[in-house]
Amino acid sequence: MDALILRRGMDEGYYRFMQIIADTNGIALIVDRRTNDRRHDTWSHAVERRVTDRRCEPPGSWQTEGFIAVGRQDQV
Repeated sequence: MDALILRRGMDEGYYRFMQIIADTNGIALIVDRRTNDRRHDTWSHAVERRVTDRRCEPPGSWQTEGFIAVGRQDQV
């Protein structure tokens, strides 16, 4: 695992706890800075080149535990 991304708006104690975990394991800790979805239906584009939306649903840990663990794809 290379990083933990923490959901915005969690309790301050939770952030401190996760920082201790990250420091102990030598991984990066990132707090999500997004406040809302940047995509807007009202924007007009000449041609939509994407066939499908590339984004997928976040893992269950995003809603239940408030974080996503991120690692390199070549690691097992």
